[in-house]
Amino acid sequence: MTDNDGLITQTTITAEMIYAGYLENIENKFSPQLLMQLLPEKNYRIYEDTRYAKYFFYLNGIVEVKKEGIKFTEYKDAAEQGLYIWRTQRIERNYVPADEQLSYYERFAACLAAVRRDDGTWDDKAGEQRMRSLWSILGYLMHAWFDTRLFAVNFTDSKMDERGEANGRSGKTTLVRGLQYMLNARRNGSVYVEIGGKNFDFKSPFRYQTCNIDTKLVFINDVYKKFAVEHLFNDITDGLEYQKKNKSPVKINAKMVISSNNTLFVNGDSARDRILTYEASDYFSIDHSIQDEFGCWFYGDDWDAAEWARFDAFMHRCVQFYLANGVIAPQSINLEWRMAQNHTSAEFVQ
Repeated sequence: MTDNDGLITQTTITAEMIYAGYLENIENKFSPQLLMQLLPEKNYRIYEDTRYAKYFFYLNGIVEVKKEGIKFTEYKDAAEQGLYIWRTQRIERNYVPADEQLSYYERFAACLAAVRRDDGTWDDKAGEQRMRSLWSILGYLMHAWFDTRLFAVNFTDSKMDERGEANGRSGKTTLVRGLQYMLNARRNGSVYVEIGGKNFDFKSPFRYQTCNIDTKLVFINDVYKKFAVEHLFNDITDGLEYQKKNKSPVKINAKMVISSNNTLFVNGDSARDRILTYEASDYFSIDHSIQDEFGCWFYGDDWDAAEWARFDAFMHRCVQFYLANGVIAPQSINLEWRMAQNHTSAEFVQ
């Protein structure tokens, strides 16, 4: 190097100087973009649902569900076909064939489908129709295929008190959260995402910020009264955009499910084509809980491996039923009357 007079001088380069220069802008030297250039090019074929098939990925293999049947395949067979899965797709339990006993979840779903007559007895025929409808709805929500007519499912209460208010506790949230354990690899996964409905802000660009590129089902739980569901119509049919702080928005396809104590205002054929409402029966309440009925907490340590296997088998059958029959609209319990109560003046409702 030279000094101020232009004369050549001698400088000792120390190890500390080399190290300091190495650390300077190190993020640029080892940026993900540069490191990716070191990898050989390879086309990965990812397992994805198709129009006619749904795949569930367990620790020990893959369950393929079609209307014709349900088949288990080991991962080594998939590897021979050159197919891969995302880590977030793999459910953290083994697939085990179930016994013939009904799962707690299936019995619980039947309770939500039940129809109580005015005299307090149960209408078995109506309950069976609504159970078939619920099978198809659960299957639709688990099937990650979007080149079809898309709509949101709204689970709401069927009973109101003397003030015209619904008090919840009917089991809606527990029902939908069962889907989380079929879609997410872990409880904090993002294939299934739950968003609190009480503070959902249609205008916020970050309303879906907990979603990710792998999100396939969004659950907006317990929305507020007068929730303007029409603002979701484009998200339901054309895909939604999620945005995280200091990041650009990303558009994804995801199915949507909503829970509400009160009915949503759905007016006109276009709106009805985007929302399917399912009323949960009044079988459960603050006076008779799911734990009272079944003697256990759902989705936790109270379930042994055999119970998880029964749960899995029922969910597989729901998808199979949907693929064979499409979505079946449920028989109404009190929906029309409750919509009149929620969205018109009480003087007009007899």
